[in-house]
Amino acid sequence: MKKVIKAVIITAVIIGIGVGAIYFAYNYNRSKKIAEVVPMTYYGMDGYWGDSITSYGEVTSDKAQTFYLNSGTEVISVNVAEGDFVNEGDVIMTVKKDSLDLDGMRL
Repeated sequence: MKKVIKAVIITAVIIGIGVGAIYFAYNYNRSKKIAEVVPMTYYGMDGYWGDSITSYGEVTSDKAQTFYLNSGTEVISVNVAEGDFVNEGDVIMTVKKDSLDLDGMRL
């Protein structure tokens, strides 16, 4: 009786190790596969009305800043061009002091 139980336990352990090895090998081979990249037009539906998206606007960074001058303000010089990076304290433009209305305005 003990020989039968011992044989059953040994057989179960060998089958368990075999199943574990097959499972590990299968998962290992799946992790090494390279995914195929295909265009979504192969799978998606196109050609229907309303499928296209159009957007308009201006793209700026988070640190962009826009300023507006009062009408009648005379600009003497602009020291930067569109897309230039400036540091704190850089002179961006020079305006004629006589044309500014500085009453109640904080720069």
